[in-house]
Amino acid sequence: MIAFPNIESYQYYVSFAELNTGIVLNTDGRYYLNDDKSVFHIFDNYDNAKKFVNKLIGERPDWEGYIYDSNKKIVYKLDRFNEIENKNAL
Repeated sequence: MIAFPNIESYQYYVSFAELNTGIVLNTDGRYYLNDDKSVFHIFDNYDNAKKFVNKLIGERPDWEGYIYDSNKKIVYKLDRFNEIENKNAL
């Protein structure tokens, strides 16, 4: 299980996985191997997190991106097929 680092209540986690396999990617865009590399990018606001996810999925349509709130709940998911935003969580 991947541990979430502690963040402030106003911050958001962003992570990515391969769309076809679901394999989690580290922050370098490589397969997470349960090593010292983190899988989470951390942002101080939702808008910047969402821009980052949209940019990377635009560049890497074979990935899927997730935004989690400080309670570790998914508030946004994007892949080349779907965009899901949980506005109730924002």
